[in-house]
Amino acid sequence: MTVAEFKGNTTKARQILGCVMEDIFKEEYVASGNDESLAVRRAAAWWMTGNPNQYNQDNIANYTQKVLDFYQQQK
Repeated sequence: MTVAEFKGNTTKARQILGCVMEDIFKEEYVASGNDESLAVRRAAAWWMTGNPNQYNQDNIANYTQKVLDFYQQQK
């Protein structure tokens, strides 16, 4: 799938992202000591920086908290 196809097919893009992020969330859930909120923030940090340990760094802490807030609203 090309970048243009990915951008043009939001349904397929969401499916792909869902699969990738499900695996990342599972990894971060274990890494966080089974702390769901921390796992969400770690997964968001991975998405933004490639490093889940960055979840509380000044440059992305606000973003990871927003992701967690959205996640909690969806539950």
